[in-house]
Amino acid sequence: MINEFGEIPCSHQASFFHETLRTMNDDIFIRLDTKRKSGEQITMAFVPEPIVVLNLVLCVVILLLGYLVYRKRDITSALFIGIAFGIFGLSHLNTLFIPPLFPEVTFALLRICGYLIVAAALYLLLTE
Repeated sequence: MINEFGEIPCSHQASFFHETLRTMNDDIFIRLDTKRKSGEQITMAFVPEPIVVLNLVLCVVILLLGYLVYRKRDITSALFIGIAFGIFGLSHLNTLFIPPLFPEVTFALLRICGYLIVAAALYLLLTE
């Protein structure tokens, strides 16, 4: 529902992101209008930053390569590294949206889990 000022009502917590959407140039982002279960309509934006998109693509490539190495050579550490980069890809995907898909705490936990999985994979390689 749009109010008399032509704005989409959003929660108090997301007002910063709504203000950011209003000040950004329409040519550099894609608006996504969605409705929550409560009936409240929110606006999300996909901001295609080239470096973040490139990082996301590379994370997906490493995820696929890790899976393929695991299937062909049965190396568990390759699968772990692929999963970790898949998690890093989720964090890159999170930075492409305004408001973010995940809260800041979840974002931090995703990154920490990714680093721990890479450390576990390297430990497996060390002990082989």
